[in-house]
Amino acid sequence: MEKTRGVDKYKVSFIVVLIVVLLSSCIFIGTVLAWLKDSDTFQSNGVITLGTVDFELYGSGASPITTIKNNYNGVTRTSIETPLTISGNSRDRSFSLSIRNTGTVSAIVRVTLQLYYLDSNGNRVVLIMTESDPETMSSNYVKMVSPLGKWTNDFKGGVTAGYMYCNTQVAPYTISSIVHNTDGTDTITPTAIPENAVTIVSQILVPESMKNQTYYISVTVDGVAYSGNIYQELEDKDNSQSYQIPVEAYPFGVPSGLPEAWTAWK
Repeated sequence: MEKTRGVDKYKVSFIVVLIVVLLSSCIFIGTVLAWLKDSDTFQSNGVITLGTVDFELYGSGASPITTIKNNYNGVTRTSIETPLTISGNSRDRSFSLSIRNTGTVSAIVRVTLQLYYLDSNGNRVVLIMTESDPETMSSNYVKMVSPLGKWTNDFKGGVTAGYMYCNTQVAPYTISSIVHNTDGTDTITPTAIPENAVTIVSQILVPESMKNQTYYISVTVDGVAYSGNIYQELEDKDNSQSYQIPVEAYPFGVPSGLPEAWTAWK
């Protein structure tokens, strides 16, 4: 009987320790998610609603593009379902591709982009970026035009495949105003703010020898809420404290791997 009581005592101790570990894990996970999730929005009725970021992509003529969406480690991701075609017959081709934040809070955004054409065997030929006219260069060069100062490119080796970081916070495309009616109901009026759309690419310039070549562009948009993002938290934290932060808590990678010119997170 004494032995049985001893076993029960150990079981109770084990359960207590297990509960403490689980609660500690919940606190840690909650802290990480707080860095990744969107800001809380307080409504007039006192209810707290979690803010959101979401994205849609639009092509020429403000036409919506079919996308695939998912969420990983608190990061909202929107990808073009099928690469877009940039038709030939000209060296200078206008091509509009823009982002709209269809969420409720401002976001920081990174775009993964690839610009390429297909060779005679159907293989992708990734193009090389140039800031000048590609006419005097090889057929694999292209000039891609984005709004001046809007993006920081991180294309390794100058190849037009890699990351683009938006240099400003991307504000919600639609802002809703609430009017409290005398009968106790609310009237919600959404208003589109066209200037909050962010253009990724507006034009490409190719060599004369490639003017009839069809090009393709593939884009993925990743974003998290601007307010309280982990990069801000790290800069504002007390340097005397030690934080063990898992890699997955960083939406765009550890700070040391980000372009120095990208400061939209601040």
